[in-house]
Amino acid sequence: MKNVKSGSRKKAPNHLLESKKLLLDAHLNEYSRLREEMMHNLSQKATAVNFSFLALAGILTVIPSLLTKLGDYILLISTLPFFGIIWYSLSIDNMMSQISNYLKNNLIPKINMLVFDQELHQLGIYDDSLRVIEWDGHIITNKLKKLSSNLSDLAFSGGRTIMIFGPILVLTGLFVFLTKIVNPRNWTSLEYNLFWANALGLILLAVLGVILRIRYGR
Repeated sequence: MKNVKSGSRKKAPNHLLESKKLLLDAHLNEYSRLREEMMHNLSQKATAVNFSFLALAGILTVIPSLLTKLGDYILLISTLPFFGIIWYSLSIDNMMSQISNYLKNNLIPKINMLVFDQELHQLGIYDDSLRVIEWDGHIITNKLKKLSSNLSDLAFSGGRTIMIFGPILVLTGLFVFLTKIVNPRNWTSLEYNLFWANALGLILLAVLGVILRIRYGR
């Protein structure tokens, strides 16, 4: 009976250690997948910003001939595709911030709990594999904390978020410049409606960006 009991006591700590190692590995794998997803999202946002400025350059190239044929209001109509790009960019921001909050509030605490598990120390388990997990986990969790604390700022990076509004501001500003400074005239009802549609659209998207920033940028 003593051999059975002593044998069972020896197996329990090893079994606990192995199960916690597996759980830690699962959490670290999940972190790796989320990190890859976040890097992909950042790349997609950068692509959207670059595409918007390439599109703006293309529009500005053909604008002189379009102004002659169609009139100044074409500048206000040409902003429409850029609203879609802004919406797509904000949706990426929203997704990035949700992942950030999940890392900070769920995954990181779980990793910390396993990496610095006091029960394992009380059991007297100090094998090399656990020390490696503790050290790697310490590095990883510190990086995770730094990442999560700055992630919302990364997702809502001021430069890219402002730049994504740039093409609409340029085209709308060019319309105002041509119709009020170069060749001053009264706007038609169509131009007036298009101008305010652009202005209100920008304001609504900017407010949405601020709401997302306040909600997740903690």
